[in-house]
Amino acid sequence: MFLNVKKFQNNVMKISMEFEKISSTTLTNIQKKLYMLSEFIRQQEETLKIREEDFISSFDKISRKVMKTYDLFIHRGPKI
Repeated sequence: MFLNVKKFQNNVMKISMEFEKISSTTLTNIQKKLYMLSEFIRQQEETLKIREEDFISSFDKISRKVMKTYDLFIHRGPKI
């Protein structure tokens, strides 16, 4: 059981790290310079596409960790 608790704590820490990564991500990329509107729109769309991939990757990692975390306790048996 001690091993399951350690795995649980480790998974919760990894999930928290992914949430922290997501929460600190900016969705735009604006630099101090004069933009042409078309260039600005293109740059923002590219940045959003990259961020979308990052968010999907983080979501997948979090989903797998949550499933592994609760699987530890679902299949542990009645003994504590």
